[in-house]
Amino acid sequence: MSSYIDYIERSRIFLEEAKAALNKGIYWLACFHAHQSVEFYLKGLLEYKTGSYPFTHDLTYLLKIVANILNLTLPEDLKVKAEALSPHYTLSRYGGLGVSEYTEDKASSCISYAEEILEWLKEKV
Repeated sequence: MSSYIDYIERSRIFLEEAKAALNKGIYWLACFHAHQSVEFYLKGLLEYKTGSYPFTHDLTYLLKIVANILNLTLPEDLKVKAEALSPHYTLSRYGGLGVSEYTEDKASSCISYAEEILEWLKEKV
C-alpha cells in the first residue's frame, strides 16, 4: 500500500462490507470484515506514527501499541472487545477451529465492537 491513508480507507470499506455481509446473512464474513476494519485502521495509525507496524493480526496487541505510542489509557472494555474480535481473522475462514456457529448475534456483536474501537480511536487521534 502506498500510504497510511490507504489503510484508513480500507478500514472504512471493510466496515461497510461487514454490514453488507450481515444484511446478506453471511455471518462469518461479517465477523472477518469487522476484524479487518479494525486491523487496517490500527496499522494505518502505526504506519503514520512510526513508518511501520508489526506483522500480526492480534488486535489487542496492535491496540496496546497504538495506545502506548499516543500515550493513551486503553479502556478495559475496548481491550476485551479487541480480544473478542481477534480470533475471527482465522476462525471465520477455517471451520472447526473453535467457533461452533456464526450467528446473526455474533456478527452484530463483531460489528458493534469494531465500531466502538474505531470511534474511540478517531476521537483520540
